[in-house]
Amino acid sequence: MPLYVADYLADTRRLSTLEHGAYMLLIMDYWRNGGLPNDDRKLARIVGLPEAEWLDIRDNLAELFQADWRHKRIDEELAKSEAKTERRVEAGRRGGLAKAANNPSNATILPEQKPSNALASSSQPQPHTTSVVCNTRETDFRSAIASEYTRAGFLPPDTGRAVIWLQNGWQESICVEAVRAGLAKKRKQLPLAYFEGQIADAHAPVPIGSPNQRAGPAPREKPVSLATQILQRAAEHERYHHESQPIVLDALAIARGAG
Repeated sequence: MPLYVADYLADTRRLSTLEHGAYMLLIMDYWRNGGLPNDDRKLARIVGLPEAEWLDIRDNLAELFQADWRHKRIDEELAKSEAKTERRVEAGRRGGLAKAANNPSNATILPEQKPSNALASSSQPQPHTTSVVCNTRETDFRSAIASEYTRAGFLPPDTGRAVIWLQNGWQESICVEAVRAGLAKKRKQLPLAYFEGQIADAHAPVPIGSPNQRAGPAPREKPVSLATQILQRAAEHERYHHESQPIVLDALAIARGAG
């Protein structure tokens, strides 16, 4: 958030020390969130005062805002910041296109296309057609990371480290979400290296046996050996016939069939 000291002092000369502190907390929260709640209880929490003490200084601070706690100067600075970010993203995109076009290592050459004319013969010369497609994935990804810092109210760092994330095979959506959540939680400027542990964990394979592990196919039943079949049939005969001779004959029949 830009702070113009001369303008600030000119507008706040009548404020007490306590009111100066409360006003700074209000405009900083305004910058981060794009506005203030029109609720005295929430405003008291923002300035860190009991509601009764907030109400004592409320009217003096309200004179520095418009209706519903809007702030014209901060709205103008927010618009400038957003426009600057859009210009930076567009400049980065164009620079990435030019760099990719001039660097063969950043380009993908499509295979030669076959002639679509069904009447063309192999004896006729065919045009050699190749297309070079510029790879802007890295540029777009770095711009997305920088935008998360700007949206959170911070100056974007050098996003060159994010290219390594792509080389590691990490998904762009997971990386961007990790940066967004981390900045919102910590509410302070963080280096890109801070997020790498969380991103790596999100891409780690699910351990076998965990609740997220998909159940595999049911194991095949092992084939029953010939000896086991003989014993099973013998037990059945013994149970129902109580005779030894049929048991031996049945076992021999199984053995012959298996042979």
